[in-house]
Amino acid sequence: MHTIDLSNDAQKTIAEAPAKLQSEINAAIAHLQTPITGNKKTKNHPGSQTIQVDNFYSIDYLINFDTIRVLNVRKKTDDEKEDSNGLVISYMFLRKLIGICGILLPFALAIAPERVTGYYGLEASISDYYYTSRGDFLVVLLSILGIFLFTYKGYEFKEKLLTRIAALCAFGIAFVPTKARCNDCLFSVHTNSGGVFGNIFGEGIHIIFAAVFFICLGMISIIYFSRTNALSPTTSKNKLTRKSKRNIIYMICGWVMLSCVALLGIYFFIQPDLKNFPVIFVLETIAIWAFGISWLTKGEALLPDKNE
Repeated sequence: MHTIDLSNDAQKTIAEAPAKLQSEINAAIAHLQTPITGNKKTKNHPGSQTIQVDNFYSIDYLINFDTIRVLNVRKKTDDEKEDSNGLVISYMFLRKLIGICGILLPFALAIAPERVTGYYGLEASISDYYYTSRGDFLVVLLSILGIFLFTYKGYEFKEKLLTRIAALCAFGIAFVPTKARCNDCLFSVHTNSGGVFGNIFGEGIHIIFAAVFFICLGMISIIYFSRTNALSPTTSKNKLTRKSKRNIIYMICGWVMLSCVALLGIYFFIQPDLKNFPVIFVLETIAIWAFGISWLTKGEALLPDKNE
């Protein structure tokens, strides 16, 4: 039977874990002493092996002759959860798709629409592209984004609720468009009276949909994406963990989204004369890119755990 040797990090994690989790971790560590464990319940990593405690935690360890060195007790990466069916669908891939849709939206709309504008070649806002030759791109991308957000379940009810509200708002932005600012929208397949529900709801509801959309996504990034069960933000070498670095990105992106909503509110209230500078388009684009970066990071397209 092997002797168990716990690292300082592992001892600290176990000591500060809830009682139920402590019991499960200790049981898993004790189970390492049986020879069958290393063959059937672990998978190899460079220089170490991993055993799963439950759907959420893993133990990294090394075997050195008759001693088992427990290196770390940690929360599983999402890739590991998917490998062990800890997640029902590939949330990693879904998060990447959501992020990509967000980042591509301003580009897809701004590339050579068939209408000359007085805003340095841009529309006054992203919503105004509804009445250009890119109107269908706007509706389709927002609808795809709404579907992706609606199918994303998250890890708890409140996160799921916020993503569902954001999904409904994405559909609202697409099908309850802003007020037409062109005298005759010759290059649009849409009428200048609005979209599917334009005559029922109007521009005010469109603005509310857009504001709530970004507020929900900002809260998700700040509150839920940045959550961690790690007891220390640094590694044993006193460097920030990749999760800690991702948390910084989530916080920045979330506050950027909320700040853009606040600045747009101030702009609509004060209505300063900034000539033809497309203030609304710029702030909306910044908010959308912050949203896209946040979700790409959550999908570990940036700073993935597996490369740490």
